Amino acid sequence: MALIHTGDLIQMLTNIWTFISLYMDQEYMYYLLILAGISVGYFIMYPLITWFITLQTKRLLSYLVSSLLVLTLFLMILIFIGKTEEMILIGLKMSLQCIAGFGLFLGLRHGVKSAFKRT
Repeated sequence: MALIHTGDLIQMLTNIWTFISLYMDQEYMYYLLILAGISVGYFIMYPLITWFITLQTKRLLSYLVSSLLVLTLFLMILIFIGKTEEMILIGLKMSLQCIAGFGLFLGLRHGVKSAFKRT
């Protein structure tokens, strides 16, 4: 199996990007970038999720999945009812702050419970 040299890899990626930019619509390029981002995110998150499962942190996984579900549904509702971009950004900011606050609450609750169990 031959190794790909850095110069060859850069040339190959440049050729692919040139082909995509010349022959694809802008919308399809966004789809391609989003799919690439999801793929990279999957390969980054897979070891973390496996580690969380090994540690049996069901609460953390529940928090992550429920937060993602709520955020997705909230943004879908804002987009479907036709809110302006400014309202969507304000809604995104508020929902992320609420998710962070809820995570902080859960973390503090877990810390207090574990402190009382030790004593």
